[in-house]
Amino acid sequence: MMRRMLRIAALLSATSLAAQEPRIVRGAKIDSSKSINFASGIWPSAVYVGQQATYEIGIFLDEEVRSRLRRNPEFIPPDVRSMLAVDLPVARQLYSRREGTRQYDVHVFSRAMFPLQPGRQIIGSARLNYAVPLSSSIFSLEESHTARATEHAIEVREPPVDGRPADFRGAVGRLTLTSRVDATRTRVGDPVTLTVTVSGVGSMPLLPRPVVTIPWAQVVNGPERLNIDSASTLIGGSKQFDFVVTPREQGVRDVPEMRYTYFNPYTEQYEAAIAPAVGLRVDPGSVVAASTVAQDTPARLSIRTKYRGETSAPWATLPVFWFGALLAPLPALFFASRRRRKGRPIASPASRLRDIAADPRAAPHDVRHAFVHAVTDRVPLVELTIIDPSRFERHLRREGVSRSAAQDASRLLQSLNEASFSPAPGVSSGLGAQALHVHSVIDAEAIQRRKPADPKSVRKIDRAGVVISMLLAGSLLGASAFAQMQARASQFDAAVERYAQNDLSGAREVFRQLAQLESRAADSWANFGTASWELGDSVAAAAGWQRALRLEPMASDVRDRLSGTPGFTNGWFGDVPPLPPNVGAGLALFTWLVACGSYLLYVRQRDVRWQQSASGAFATSVVLGLATLISAERARGQDRSLVKEALVVYELPALSASTTAQAVVGEQVRVIAHEGGWDRVSFSDGREGWVEGSLLQSLEVPAAR
Repeated sequence: MMRRMLRIAALLSATSLAAQEPRIVRGAKIDSSKSINFASGIWPSAVYVGQQATYEIGIFLDEEVRSRLRRNPEFIPPDVRSMLAVDLPVARQLYSRREGTRQYDVHVFSRAMFPLQPGRQIIGSARLNYAVPLSSSIFSLEESHTARATEHAIEVREPPVDGRPADFRGAVGRLTLTSRVDATRTRVGDPVTLTVTVSGVGSMPLLPRPVVTIPWAQVVNGPERLNIDSASTLIGGSKQFDFVVTPREQGVRDVPEMRYTYFNPYTEQYEAAIAPAVGLRVDPGSVVAASTVAQDTPARLSIRTKYRGETSAPWATLPVFWFGALLAPLPALFFASRRRRKGRPIASPASRLRDIAADPRAAPHDVRHAFVHAVTDRVPLVELTIIDPSRFERHLRREGVSRSAAQDASRLLQSLNEASFSPAPGVSSGLGAQALHVHSVIDAEAIQRRKPADPKSVRKIDRAGVVISMLLAGSLLGASAFAQMQARASQFDAAVERYAQNDLSGAREVFRQLAQLESRAADSWANFGTASWELGDSVAAAAGWQRALRLEPMASDVRDRLSGTPGFTNGWFGDVPPLPPNVGAGLALFTWLVACGSYLLYVRQRDVRWQQSASGAFATSVVLGLATLISAERARGQDRSLVKEALVVYELPALSASTTAQAVVGEQVRVIAHEGGWDRVSFSDGREGWVEGSLLQSLEVPAAR
């Protein structure tokens, strides 16, 4: 009886170990002729977005190779995109498998993959680098090898649309929900921390924040904490969400029951985790007056009541500004080039021939060169025939030269060729005079060059018609722009009236539409920010005020309001210096014009003082120009963003990375780098880290259209 019980216990133990054995150990296809095999697999091959798929790598080593290896093989995991990967702990147990006559030891590495988007996802091939000694001697050389696993495809599906609850926000797994407050008793106006914990199996980093609504209190999102449990095959853990709850009413209150809807991929159904209500006693406080005391409605922030349209773009961003700067040095360069050419008049080909003919020591090739250039200048295209004297003669005849003169020119050209290119050229005193005589005859007999057409003979354009058409088109464009401006002003006035009548949502919507239609209208952006502030949307308020201030750096109304927002730095060295946008560009252009004018005076007068003045003005204009470009880039706010909701800052661009800091709603950050859906940001107090880019609101000022 005892033996039978021991046999059953051993069988159950073996069955348990077999159940825990990774699928790659028995499921991999290996080649028994090789001493090392490298295989991979992923299970299951079809999952939902956010559901775990386990990727396994198996390294199969037979006994002989295992004893010869001097160092562990190097495993290089595959490149994974659109997936969150979490390494599973390495199994302490060494698995084995017999294939043919070989007994393999199997080393298994596992990863949990969580797809982030639907579709067919490809997992690249993993690599294994290892070196095997050529013999059993310790001094033997090693032979390096590389093994590759096959690629795998996984089908990722969206959770079903049919039956999807309205409050489903993308949570996938098998989850539970709990909630607690850090105090059971507080006072009106004294905040308490509500902690909601989502636990279970699933992709914990991807779980969205629960929605908490408490009618009798103000709720502000707090930090998050993540705890991942990777000890088992299925990844689990917990994610804690903090909420700052500030009571507005006294009495015994309950934090309402909370419901967290998720999709269970194992049952393929939508389920809900429910946290029961939590009791809280709220005593009267000194911050908020009792309900029996009459309270006055607080005055709303003032808004701008006049619409001025779009602000002009900064000069430094206009092409005409840089085009004018490029035209400024042209007069000085023109006079400088004229001065260099002055005193060195270029002789005409005919005068050059006369000078050569008058020189008795002129070489035949010089006479030939001067004669050819003089005839070419008088008779166009004759240069194409100078190699063949017969063609040269025919061309002169077509240009009106008499037969005798053309024959003389042909014979002269032949003589000049023979004299210039003979092995022992000599000097002939008659060639120069003969060339001068033949050229004078050709000049007299050749057809006269066509004179340019008389401007008076050209048909005159109806200038009056063109002017009238341009004036008419300008009038139509001006009338259209004026009508559009009036329509925008009417909409703006209607929104101001809505704001005065306490229709804050309607007024904000109109201001938002106007800001989108005319993106550089500072008045629309300023009022949009004020209306958003009154509605409790601090992120939209800060964004509207920021854009208004960057369009009008001298606007004190939005600057004073922004001074109370987190992360905004005021002053001359702050985010938006109180300086008109075109002051730097104007000074840079002025010093550039001074430099060009001083150089022009130096060219005309050759006074060293003007040269020194031009050098100093040029250096000043370059410094001012660079400062203007940097200031314009900063004022544009391309790298500035606002935090849309409370978030944590990660050390690396991954949800599984450790956190380094926290950010509050409305805090301003500077974006340093981008990587996928992550942004590396820097805070005003020196904090840095990675955050999800979807949680940031850009402050970039729209470009002028």
